[in-house]
Amino acid sequence: MDRTLRQLRSMMQGDVYVFLRNTQTGERFLQDAEREGFTIGGDRPTARPFASVMALHDDTITCVGTNGMIRFGCGDTADFHRVDYELYASGAADFGYGKTGDPSASVLVRPFAESDFDAYLALTMDALGIQPEQDGSDSLIRNAAYRQYAESDEEHFSVIRASDRVYCGDVSMKDTAEGCELGIVLFRQYQNRGMGTAALRQFCDYCYRERGIRRLLVRIAPDNARSIHVFEKLGAVYLTKKAPPLLLRTYEILGKTIPEDLDETAGVLHYELRLPLSV
Repeated sequence: MDRTLRQLRSMMQGDVYVFLRNTQTGERFLQDAEREGFTIGGDRPTARPFASVMALHDDTITCVGTNGMIRFGCGDTADFHRVDYELYASGAADFGYGKTGDPSASVLVRPFAESDFDAYLALTMDALGIQPEQDGSDSLIRNAAYRQYAESDEEHFSVIRASDRVYCGDVSMKDTAEGCELGIVLFRQYQNRGMGTAALRQFCDYCYRERGIRRLLVRIAPDNARSIHVFEKLGAVYLTKKAPPLLLRTYEILGKTIPEDLDETAGVLHYELRLPLSV
């Protein structure tokens, strides 16, 4: 006998947030909700797009906003429950969020919080290969990094491991003249484990469902084979190879002629990612 949403709602006291890890699971959730008489904003559930995390109430379902995503990342409590709907619908005995070895259910992408900054600083130093110092110079790096973060036009999101709420990396986006640009960086120990791909799938779903974004741009260094593989696996299409704007600006400031082959010799790869993801 199939499990129902009303059974799920009745067995848990307090708030229930449901994680929808992909399009297939999200569409099934909306169809199940509609079949059981739930509504969303007064409409039929299938008339509305789903979000990666949705709240289940007695007779309605709602999309979870920024504060709800932060709460989701803080873990279960006696009156707050996180459910992996794919596991619940499959009949799994343990259907709590993060209770599976599948990387897509092992991470959560949520809006950056001030409490994430020290971990974000450590991530930045890790990416640059800077070792922590004991002579006080770390504070200088921290202050410079904080100013850069505070003054940046980038919007940051934190990648959190579901099992213990450990900060694993950062996803960022910013508007440019060419479109919305996407970036991601993980601590080295979390790379090559499927977590980056899982985080990108969640973030792309968020961009499409909640921000109305249909196209993301990505810049990748030619020697970064791992990132090229991840983005091409997600369906990213190669556009061109261009020298970074900062390098071009440096030539202008120095009054030097820009070499004709600069794009080829010092360029980065430009990719386009169309949303929603089709793979």
